[in-house]
Amino acid sequence: MDRATQRLCYVLQQEQPVLFGDERIAFTRTVTTIPELHTEAELAALQETQWIHEKGDVFNICVDYTRLLACGFDCKKAQLEQQMADFLRLGDSEKAHYIHCQIKVLNAIQDLADRYRALAIKQGNQTVAKVLANVPAKAPQNFLEALQMLRILHFTLWAGRNYHNTIGRFDQFLYPYFKQDMDAGIYTEETALELLEEFFLTFNRDSDLYPGMQQGDNGQTIVLG
Repeated sequence: MDRATQRLCYVLQQEQPVLFGDERIAFTRTVTTIPELHTEAELAALQETQWIHEKGDVFNICVDYTRLLACGFDCKKAQLEQQMADFLRLGDSEKAHYIHCQIKVLNAIQDLADRYRALAIKQGNQTVAKVLANVPAKAPQNFLEALQMLRILHFTLWAGRNYHNTIGRFDQFLYPYFKQDMDAGIYTEETALELLEEFFLTFNRDSDLYPGMQQGDNGQTIVLG
């Protein structure tokens, strides 16, 4: 767990923010290789006594993104810090350390978001700068912010070398943000569709860096029903 935490934080720290023209939804992978958790000798020793499926990484997961979308990082970190204090008070250092690792990851993600915002300000991209002033630290307040935060969370799953990361019931947990903005007259059906298309295009800017059965088969699937 410590290695996985350290690796993810390292990869996020090595990321170089990139913004293209007038894009409204940021985050593009620049780190091409993610380090292994084990040396070849360690992995061989593990395989002598353990059955390791595929690459041994976490994969084919459907995340409940609402657990972070609903509150934002600041609120979630406050909750985690309270949990960590409770575990320490009970003498459960192992669970407290696990929570500590989660907080470290949230801080690393926020740091990358802050660097993206600094680049947006420098390049004069007011849309991205404004969005990243709120998310992921705070809960999204509109459809664009919700899409951007989801992109950040999904991006992070890949940066942790998890693979086949779905976006699950996207139609359900993004619908409240969509409906709010549509009811307010912020978008027409055409402009809302254009923003949604831009969101899905963000998946394809760096998909060649993601592992998959074949290029383009990277588990970026959606569940509808």
